[in-house]
Amino acid sequence: MATAGHDQLNTWFHTHADRLLGYLLRRCPDRSVAEDVLQETFLVALRRHRDVPTEPDVFPWLCGTARRVLANHTRSARRRDALAQRVEAHTGEHVDDLGPAEVELRMALATSLRHLSDTDQELLVLVACERFSVAQIALATGSRAGTVAVRLHRARARLARHLDADPAVAGDAARRLLETLR
Repeated sequence: MATAGHDQLNTWFHTHADRLLGYLLRRCPDRSVAEDVLQETFLVALRRHRDVPTEPDVFPWLCGTARRVLANHTRSARRRDALAQRVEAHTGEHVDDLGPAEVELRMALATSLRHLSDTDQELLVLVACERFSVAQIALATGSRAGTVAVRLHRARARLARHLDADPAVAGDAARRLLETLR
């Protein structure tokens, strides 16, 4: 059974979605990102349907919300890219000093990290770059050690799946990369 918030969202979506997508596409050249931001914006509108003003102020409210959602998305993408670059650069070796196979492996690792959530990336970087133990990560993140251990295990598993799916990374090479995250 639909609630008043769902009915209102349906009305807003049919009235404003195309125009709001155009607004987003003018600010974000990647259509898939713009569509994701559009969906997230309407999720915010559903969650906060009591805060959304009445017409004719709905579209400006949606634009402001979409602008903030897009900014959050952009910041997250930048953090992911910077984190992947830090992991790539952490070893202190110059690319010129590495063989082509090692460069390819490190690029695969950086690419695979970009597919993980910010939380997974942060856990793996704390282990690989900072050499933190589970107890130290728990202290740094304000979590319980058991929780961190489970999250770290799952993050490693997700990374392994991404590496396994990469045709440039053979099984032994993927295992070597994962060993750097132990």
